[in-house]
Amino acid sequence: MLHDGCKVIHRYIHKLCERFSLVAPSTHYKDAHSAYLEVIKLKKRSKKVIRTSKSFLLTYLIRDIRSFINLIAVNGTQLFDSLNRHQRKVTISIIKMYYQQLQMFQDGTHTCANRIVSIFQSHVRPIVRGKSKSPTEFGAKIGDGIVKGYTFVDHHSWNAYNESADLDPQIELYRQRFGFLPARIYADKIYRCKENRRLMKELEIQAMGKPLGRPQKESKTQEYQSKMAVAVGKRNEIEATFGTGKRIYRANNIRAKLPETANSWTAMCYFVKNVMKFLKELLHALFFLLELMTNPGNNWRKHLPVPGFAY
Repeated sequence: MLHDGCKVIHRYIHKLCERFSLVAPSTHYKDAHSAYLEVIKLKKRSKKVIRTSKSFLLTYLIRDIRSFINLIAVNGTQLFDSLNRHQRKVTISIIKMYYQQLQMFQDGTHTCANRIVSIFQSHVRPIVRGKSKSPTEFGAKIGDGIVKGYTFVDHHSWNAYNESADLDPQIELYRQRFGFLPARIYADKIYRCKENRRLMKELEIQAMGKPLGRPQKESKTQEYQSKMAVAVGKRNEIEATFGTGKRIYRANNIRAKLPETANSWTAMCYFVKNVMKFLKELLHALFFLLELMTNPGNNWRKHLPVPGFAY
């Protein structure tokens, strides 16, 4: 990011000088680019080499930032106002990013509060997932609920949060949408904490899934295993929804830069998914009516769709 910051500040300085016919001050982007390439081309990068390169990049970036600020201070704030909103926001993000990187460099750490990981999308935060291939991911974290195959995006956040706190508001959102509470909830283990189990017991909602703690005595019976198999199948539907949203409806390719437009983009991905499911069910109903009209003597009950079945 330090290299990107030098590049963007260099570009903004020359853009403003060209627009207002000013003499461009000298920048250090070429020096920063050379220092960046020296590290990138190495197959093995020691901590000492990385720290030395970061020290150079921090120096070059603060010099270019000072040149940018002096250019505006000498020639008037109309230079900064001539930049569009996104460019002004990127400039502020670069300055914040510099002081964050400087603080981490001086403290010898790699974390800080509200760390900026992208100067173009300063609202994005790293989310530690603990996966083997990608232990840390970047992007929005959403909480979805599925009712009869239709997906509802109940929570959208750019910051990491504990999903167990989502159950209470999602139950309330369900009550507001449908006018009654759900009879059963198929949720992951993280949602079946002590507080949430107490909440579902008070609301007389059945928590479906493998119970936490020591296995129960009835866990070896055929009826219990069949019940758990159904619960696991229902629970997997939400995981399949995330995969479908990413692979088919491009929820993993959000190109919007602003957080508001990115939220709308994500919501539209799942809105289109719901529309496609509705059209499939509508087509199924039309074929059923056509079959009923052409063959009125057939047993029409066996052609009825299963309620809540995800096509």
